[in-house]
Amino acid sequence: MGRTKDGYQLDFFLADPSVIHAKELRQLMAHCWFSLAKDPRYEPIRHSVGESTVEITASDEDVPLATIWDHDILIFLISQVVHMVDTGRIDPRRPGLTSGIQFSGYEYFRFLRKRWRRGGIGFRNYQLLWNGLQRLHRTHVRTDIRSGSLRGESQFYWLSAIKQLRDTETGQHYGYLAELPSWLYQQIVQTAADGRRLVNVVGLDPGYFDLTGGLERWLYLWARKSVDAQRGDWDESFRSLYIKSGSTNSEKQFRFNLRKIIKRNSMIGYELSEIIGRNGPRLGVVRRTGSDLLMSVNQLRLV
Repeated sequence: MGRTKDGYQLDFFLADPSVIHAKELRQLMAHCWFSLAKDPRYEPIRHSVGESTVEITASDEDVPLATIWDHDILIFLISQVVHMVDTGRIDPRRPGLTSGIQFSGYEYFRFLRKRWRRGGIGFRNYQLLWNGLQRLHRTHVRTDIRSGSLRGESQFYWLSAIKQLRDTETGQHYGYLAELPSWLYQQIVQTAADGRRLVNVVGLDPGYFDLTGGLERWLYLWARKSVDAQRGDWDESFRSLYIKSGSTNSEKQFRFNLRKIIKRNSMIGYELSEIIGRNGPRLGVVRRTGSDLLMSVNQLRLV
């Protein structure tokens, strides 16, 4: 067990951003679980695809939902756990491990490749980080999507607990504590039969964090999940993507925004196109190759 300076006890992982690569849980990539808007969203996200349903609500009517930019924090935390498993610092078969992660704002910003700036901009970044942690802690998820050993309906908050860490003597702030839901932690560390190969996470291109549009960010995650490293292409109807996105825009506006992204053709690692389908337009995605490929083939493998 570890003990923080203020006496809080937990099993915790320490961030090491210099050697950690961005990882994401595959189950969080096909559907949109976060608000794609930069303005606060209070309206719940509800969508159904096939027999699966997703409902995202806030614990309080005055609290906005977690956003696709708050999702960066989850990616950071997931990446910590993956790194610990890869380096043997976590035994995936050890039961009852507390999924608490202690980290500093500097470590988080370094992970995102943000440049430190003195003065007000730096302070604002820290405030935005804490606001994001609070939204993740207060955003409730209810779903019956099957995931590994997870069956039936599941309900959870993105973060089970959060805490600002301060020295009890000086009151100086020195970091944060965030605890992942137990099921999410178990999904991350679940291993294949050989006990070594992670099967539930994939690597993300570091350029993902530079994407400024909410829809563009989600489309990258969708493409990363959908396009197999060997096959290299995928397509899906505009209608299906609209439902999965949980967008508050009309379907007409969603199609308009989607076509603007296709026209720019600047998606990292993937080339997008509109395909005329029998039942309406479809989004085609092809993995870039050669000089256009920002990630190596090994990095793109779904392991």
